[in-house]
Amino acid sequence: MRRMKHLHRLVVCGVTVAFLGLFSEVSAEPLGNVPTPIDHLVTARDLHRFGAGVYGGTTKRGIEIDGLRGERELKGDSIMAYVSFYPLTWVSAYAAGGYARYGLSDAMGGYGPRDSQWAFGARVNLLDHDVADPWIFEDRVRLTANVHYGMQDAEIGNHGTYEWSELKSSIMVSLVNDVVGNKLFLPLTISLYAGPVYSVLGGDLNETEEFGFAGGLQTQLSVHTALSVGVEDLDGTSVLASLDVRF
Repeated sequence: MRRMKHLHRLVVCGVTVAFLGLFSEVSAEPLGNVPTPIDHLVTARDLHRFGAGVYGGTTKRGIEIDGLRGERELKGDSIMAYVSFYPLTWVSAYAAGGYARYGLSDAMGGYGPRDSQWAFGARVNLLDHDVADPWIFEDRVRLTANVHYGMQDAEIGNHGTYEWSELKSSIMVSLVNDVVGNKLFLPLTISLYAGPVYSVLGGDLNETEEFGFAGGLQTQLSVHTALSVGVEDLDGTSVLASLDVRF
């Protein structure tokens, strides 16, 4: 009987030692407590001042190229990604980078290879005014000022490589309609926007028309996400779409 008890104790001790040995291999250090965020060396910052997104589309514009006689129509397509920062609730600044390719609409050879391009700009919300007696498609009126500067070094078709920049500014008026219904299936708002555009080129390209017009549609898919599509006419019609996210 004593031998059976002795054997039982040996088995229990052996299992215990084996379990502790396995546990020591899995976790060789004690578990920590759950400190408050202030106890960490590095804490996450509030991201509500930041945003990001993508935009792209097709370009058509009347131009003059240094070294080539006569007016031409520049064509191209691009895709860009950007990050934005909101120093104030009504001001945002952004920096963008991506790729584009260009050619001439009236020439053989199609597009040149894709080249990198860079841009930065700012947007200022000047007015957001509720309509006292709203129309059927209007709840608010918004007024926004935009400035954009882009830099490009690209081969235009088979005509050679050129460097140019664009400085663009615009004033956009938006008529905003708040969508009433099931928010699981409908956007929060739908707005129509339009306004004048001023754009000048520098470097190897010169514009044939400085003033133009832009307009489009924006849908607020959620509190932080918006989808926009629009057109711009500067002696040639360009189509643009963008997806914007505010953190």
